[in-house]
Amino acid sequence: MSFKFSPINKISSVACIVLTKDNPTELSKTLQSILFQDFRENLIIHVVESWNENHSINDTTDFFLPRFTKKQFSLNIHRIWPPPGIFQSMNEALNLLKYKFPNTTELIFLNSGDRFIDKSSLGNLFSHKRKMQKKMGMVFPAVFGRSKIIASDSLSWIMPDPKVRNLRKWLQYFNPNHQSVLFDARWAYENPYNLDNILIADRAIMNNALSGLEEVAFSDKLISEFYLSGYSSQLPNWKNIKERVNEP
Repeated sequence: MSFKFSPINKISSVACIVLTKDNPTELSKTLQSILFQDFRENLIIHVVESWNENHSINDTTDFFLPRFTKKQFSLNIHRIWPPPGIFQSMNEALNLLKYKFPNTTELIFLNSGDRFIDKSSLGNLFSHKRKMQKKMGMVFPAVFGRSKIIASDSLSWIMPDPKVRNLRKWLQYFNPNHQSVLFDARWAYENPYNLDNILIADRAIMNNALSGLEEVAFSDKLISEFYLSGYSSQLPNWKNIKERVNEP
């Protein structure tokens, strides 16, 4: 879906949506990397938690709240119970922002344990999106950069690999990591994740957001990192796969 281009507002409101369904214990790592961002626009962090024992969430967010306030970042906590599946959690977060935070202009998803690679990560994505929108006279549904996937202390790789020369072809086989994708908020609201087939829900969103814009939507910057051995990011076993297939 394309949007008619309009002049960029001086006031932008970017949302960082942090999902804690699978991993409240590593939340502090993610919040610390957001706090470290040298970001000049209005930034609102939304922690969407669906964990039975939410005292650990409260302990963590209470610690970070004054630190975010000092940087003039906003921190909001939203609890969803009973816990939905991962893509339903993302849809509920989108619905929440659409109606309760209508001034949101862009958004990015992070899971507990995911981290921005350095203090310029979010700013690099935001600047690339606004620069390319102005150059091409249209609103981009999304822009993306590179992610570092860490399997162990001795094994890691970058996606997309710097050796990739044809991003359009690469995107036929791989998805950018959500942790390195900045979505246009209005586009995201109008394109929720299809819960009828969660195995391809992510791929459908990326295809729709980046189709025809593969090369120009790409920012050649390393944006985020996550650990495959982390609680949220680890490779699923058969029990996990069965649970995900049966997610509501």
